[in-house]
Amino acid sequence: MSTGHGILQKTQQALQNYVLTAALSYNPSVVCGVSRGKNPLVADEEESSPLPMVVCDCRRGTIDQDQSLSPWKVDVTVSLHESADDTTEDLHLAHAEELINALMDTTLAADLSTEDDYTCFLAVFQDLSYEIAGRRWVTTLNLQLDCAGFDFT
Repeated sequence: MSTGHGILQKTQQALQNYVLTAALSYNPSVVCGVSRGKNPLVADEEESSPLPMVVCDCRRGTIDQDQSLSPWKVDVTVSLHESADDTTEDLHLAHAEELINALMDTTLAADLSTEDDYTCFLAVFQDLSYEIAGRRWVTTLNLQLDCAGFDFT
């Protein structure tokens, strides 16, 4: 099970597809990894991912090398970014609650496993944070997924 071919990318893609199909009252752009945002030096440049935006980021995966059948443990960050100029704090927190509730569903691991060549066995929720970064409200949920880069069924 230890084949790690693209496990981080597959995990990000599964999360992106999950969030895109979640029943949210708002319509965020959903991106994998880091979004560069708008370049302040270029007039009239469109933001690469307009706000509100959900970022699904997986940058680290570990595996127990002593166990050939061990799943990957992938550290995942899902964050909601909204403009502090266009969204009140209360509205941002309401949107964040919707997203977090969707992600904390007891069937998350099974729902992520609908992707081809990807199986998620377990989702462990680690922590939640909230901040204002520049002119953005940002709420972040960190979790760890036990998963494999192939269909285990």
